[in-house]
Amino acid sequence: MEQKELDSRIVSLSARQRSLSQKIIVLCLEQKESPSQTEYSQKLQQTIERWKKVHYGILNGDSHLEVPATEDPLIKNYLKTGTPRVEWIVANRNRLTKIPIKQLINNQNAFLKTTEKVVLHFQNSFKTNLFRIKLIEIILAFITLQVILLEFFFFIRPIIFQLEQQKKENEKTKIRLNAILDSSSDSNILIDINFKILSLNKVASNHIESVWDIIPQIGDDMLKYVSGDSDNSFKENFEACFKGATIQIEKKLSFADGVYRWYEITYFPVRDNYNNLIGAAFNAKDIHLRKQQEKQINAQIEALKKIAWQYSHELRSPLTNILGLTNFIQKKKQNLNSEEQTTYLSKINESALKIDTVIHTIVHEIESQK
Repeated sequence: MEQKELDSRIVSLSARQRSLSQKIIVLCLEQKESPSQTEYSQKLQQTIERWKKVHYGILNGDSHLEVPATEDPLIKNYLKTGTPRVEWIVANRNRLTKIPIKQLINNQNAFLKTTEKVVLHFQNSFKTNLFRIKLIEIILAFITLQVILLEFFFFIRPIIFQLEQQKKENEKTKIRLNAILDSSSDSNILIDINFKILSLNKVASNHIESVWDIIPQIGDDMLKYVSGDSDNSFKENFEACFKGATIQIEKKLSFADGVYRWYEITYFPVRDNYNNLIGAAFNAKDIHLRKQQEKQINAQIEALKKIAWQYSHELRSPLTNILGLTNFIQKKKQNLNSEEQTTYLSKINESALKIDTVIHTIVHEIESQK
């Protein structure tokens, strides 16, 4: 397998890892919602096994996945950083539904950040290769000029043909790079220091079109696609990026049909190979499902706190009666006749039944919160 094909294969597997990582969270939630449905448990175990296999396949090589062990020390380090996250899931694979969902999400988010670094590294490698190709073009053009001056009539046609072939190869490389960006579910936009659009992927283009009913073009003023309260913050965040800052926020974005979704938005400066500022990038990742889950979890926590506070008072009275009566009987047991013992035991039993009723009520309240 050629290096380009191998890199594309690893990028594809890394992208699949992101999907499998998120799928583990979804299946855990579904299994927790419907514990009697064994299909969710089976799918969860299968997903974890596939997730683990791909991770170690990229790290150590796997003939079935058609990838050799990675020789890139940076990629190997990234993958080893994510290994404890994988091992934690595998070690707890049979009790994931009992683990707090926030802990599970944090683990998967940490793994996703490592995976993003792997993908970003390959994207940067593609950019480096593109720079090398352009450098080769310049060298070839210089040599060609010298040859043309010496043997113009003999070399002009082969040289033109060679340049055309090189141009086609550059176009193919550009198409592959755009395909990688367009395959992402994130919205990506690159603007220059004058807020002109330098590039954007399909997700970003579709979002702008859905809000403004306009298909954005390269060179458009990005500020005309921002309005309202977000106008100033959008401009301020980009201006901060132009000064070298990286900004990450969570924001609720509205669409033309009145629907809104939560996004994790990252602004970061972009520089060329000479460290000259080109502009700034805008990346919006859909986190609507995560925000809904957080909202649901917070609501359940508040409901459980309310239940605990409410019924703790109802339990205290009968529990105090039982403690008082048992203490009294312990001290007076030699002086109590049979009738008195029956009376006190009856009162203890009455208090115990009250506690049992309250406990059943608490269990019912908790079940209703699921």
